[in-house]
Amino acid sequence: MNLANEYLERVYAGVLGKLIGVYLGRPFEGWSYERIMAELGEINYYVHERFGVPLIVTDDDISGTFTFLRALPDYHHSPDLTPAQIGQTWLNYLIEKRTILWWGGIGNSTEHTVYLRLKQGIPAPASGSMALNGKVVA
Repeated sequence: MNLANEYLERVYAGVLGKLIGVYLGRPFEGWSYERIMAELGEINYYVHERFGVPLIVTDDDISGTFTFLRALPDYHHSPDLTPAQIGQTWLNYLIEKRTILWWGGIGNSTEHTVYLRLKQGIPAPASGSMALNGKVVA
């Protein structure tokens, strides 16, 4: 197998793993191990069925992954892609209050806070920094 094929397989495996983790883990996202064991026990079933929620829904972790990759062709696949260019990609492709992010407001949603900072002219990575946004949001 040549490097290009191996790379494609690794990327595919990574994306597949992300999809599985996001969709199957959604019903108990943020739970501690102790809470999972106490409320769900050993998981050998589809948890979303127990909670009566759909398996597949729109998700910022999934849609963001593919949208933010737009920076690669936009900046000619540069190996020197910068945080500021990624930030500009956010401004170019996100439709405010409609796509990709959880639009929870400044100080509530990490991504929305960063987006608003970018719109204020604060480039990445400063727009998402702990110094600017605090430890919890950053």
